[in-house]
Amino acid sequence: MILPNLDGIRICRQFREKQGSIPILMVSAKNTIDDKETGLNAGADDYLTKPFHLKELAARVRVLLRRPPQMQNQKLMVGDITLDTLACNVTKGENVIHLLPKEYRLLEFLMRHPNQVFSSESLFMRVWESDTAASLDTVRGHIMRIRSKLDHNNKESIIQTVRGLGYKIRN
Repeated sequence: MILPNLDGIRICRQFREKQGSIPILMVSAKNTIDDKETGLNAGADDYLTKPFHLKELAARVRVLLRRPPQMQNQKLMVGDITLDTLACNVTKGENVIHLLPKEYRLLEFLMRHPNQVFSSESLFMRVWESDTAASLDTVRGHIMRIRSKLDHNNKESIIQTVRGLGYKIRN
């Protein structure tokens, strides 16, 4: 079933951006590897394509419901940077790092997808609301501010620029 006004990918992204942690099983007729990758990258915990057997659906739901709460990635870590999704704070070592809400959401998104390269356009679509008047330069500016708050002068940034492609967070 096609959803009116919003698609499942956008709903999933918005739910995860608002710190939703309930397991998501995406059920879709879209069955290419790219479709599955898009669904899982948007925040789905599992992806089931149509047609499917009801026993398989029931088994996948049981697996998702069996997962302990600690598997819901309450703390994301890259190097000495920790992002606590429950407390909504970021620390570097023992120091609290103060991030603006969009900086926090951008860092969280990158930390949830370590070593994956995302273009400015892709980050913009995933982190900013669709009705915003912001531009792609906004993404670059936020990346620069996050780097200035997290990086040491003499060490490589945890957010790397991949020339001509975009950004990734190194793990």
